[in-house]
Amino acid sequence: MDWPQETKDRPARLCLDPSDADHGPPARCFAWLEGGVRDWRLIGGLDPRSDPVALLEAAVELAGALPPDAIVLSFPVRETPFHRHLALSVARALRASRVIVPEGSPMARWPWPVGAEEVEMPDQYPVVVREAQRRARWLELFERSTLQEVDLGQVRVVGARLGSGERFRSPDFAGYLEKCGETLLVVDDADLDDGLVGRLCAQAGAGKLVHTKASEYEGLVCSFARESGEDFGMGVVRSFEPARNRMVVLCDAIAPAPVRALKLGTLRVWSDGREVSELVPWSV
Repeated sequence: MDWPQETKDRPARLCLDPSDADHGPPARCFAWLEGGVRDWRLIGGLDPRSDPVALLEAAVELAGALPPDAIVLSFPVRETPFHRHLALSVARALRASRVIVPEGSPMARWPWPVGAEEVEMPDQYPVVVREAQRRARWLELFERSTLQEVDLGQVRVVGARLGSGERFRSPDFAGYLEKCGETLLVVDDADLDDGLVGRLCAQAGAGKLVHTKASEYEGLVCSFARESGEDFGMGVVRSFEPARNRMVVLCDAIAPAPVRALKLGTLRVWSDGREVSELVPWSV
């Protein structure tokens, strides 16, 4: 969202718009202080629907790196129940002392923690301009990044179905299997017939099977994180080798990176900086 210049020029601000590419690659939220990005968190997509839990968590964590008078730049809020709920939750979690909304917007009548002030907003940049800016940021990220191999047996995977459960092995199937609750995840490029699906579910004690292919992870925006959840390197997945339990990631963290958690997003970005369709959350 394009905000009035006086708000964008504030020395301390928290950007909760994952589509923002003014100060680095998108798909993240960041805290800006003293002329630079002080800290950031991966959201993994361009819309808060990609991971609303991550956005709310990022808002609370990143606000701690800023002074109390910092301004919070929201994600573009649409007139939907989801956006309304999330925007109000963020405002309450951050204990907002002032709320500014576009002039004439129905948001002025929403139950904010304090009465909303209406201001005139500048003209919005065309979509094509925003897309070109994001593409340039992705290319900048790739240029300063290196290929790094991540052993999934040594790190936690966050933000995806993969890594949410426990590895499972079957005498009838050599592909990657993982069980979470009543669901069995299968990562394999081969097609599965009904007989094999039934045997795998019976062996794992699962009532549902989700089948994905290794290629579906290629291009996913991701980040390297510490045990605390603090992100320190951003990149994209270049390949997933289920048989070796390895992912190859193009990341801007200094190699060899001490990664403890690999956060996976839903947005896929090709090597030429083009953004392609976002995956449904928790589908891979």
